[in-house]
Amino acid sequence: MIPIYTPDLKGILGGSGLFADADYSNLNYTAENENGRDAHIHSFCEIYFNISGDIAFAVENNLYMVESGDIIITKPNEFHRCIYKNDCRHEHYCFWISAEESFLPYLKSFYKRKNGERNHIKLNSDDAELFKKNLNVLIDNKGYGKFTDSESLSALFSILSIVDKNSSSFEEASLMPENFTKIVKHIDKNYSEDFSVTEISEKYFISRSSLNRYFKQYLGTTPHKYVETRRLAAAKDMLEKGSQVLETASKCGFPDYSHFISLFKKRFGVTPHKYRKLYKSER
Repeated sequence: MIPIYTPDLKGILGGSGLFADADYSNLNYTAENENGRDAHIHSFCEIYFNISGDIAFAVENNLYMVESGDIIITKPNEFHRCIYKNDCRHEHYCFWISAEESFLPYLKSFYKRKNGERNHIKLNSDDAELFKKNLNVLIDNKGYGKFTDSESLSALFSILSIVDKNSSSFEEASLMPENFTKIVKHIDKNYSEDFSVTEISEKYFISRSSLNRYFKQYLGTTPHKYVETRRLAAAKDMLEKGSQVLETASKCGFPDYSHFISLFKKRFGVTPHKYRKLYKSER
């Protein structure tokens, strides 16, 4: 399992409830290597901003074709991954933000929508340039520990304002084969039930090889990993809401309690017990 990068969210507004981090990358990527990574989830909101690279983005059960100047927004526990259509040099920014309840109105573009919907936003050239400028301000200032100065605050709210202004101009997800879409929706609805890939194949009259090919092509993962990620995302959400670990494992489709603990720790770096305790203490 490839470890998930966890940004160091720095306090904004004097640490009074709004936290953020930003990062820039411009590297060569090999499609075969990168597409072996699993979809992942966070406990915070994320903005991906594309500068260049032949990539697509899978969010929940939707696939978005991404071009230069486009952004992808995701909220906590909305699983997503970048899919490389070809080997390429991939230049992009990532911006992460988390807020306590009193600041959630600033993040309405993230939360006022269903999972997997309205994730892809196209920016015009002026907004894209301003967006990039503000991200660079945060990246430059975080190295000097100045995330609470006026320049950083202005950049932060400018970024959120641009997202909010353009959120109604979202791009629809690319169409996937109808039968495959039905399969993914079936899994999304019934992930907690005990079923096998063979049972899914038989139910929807599709061969295992074709099913595996569709998952790899459109979502960049395998059927097994997709179900596993869906269950772990649900478990993470339940733990954040205070559910007991045993109850969470049972309701999210993990009949083997010890396996659930091992799998959760492998994916998120901590046991479900510790995650629940840490999340509760942070709140």
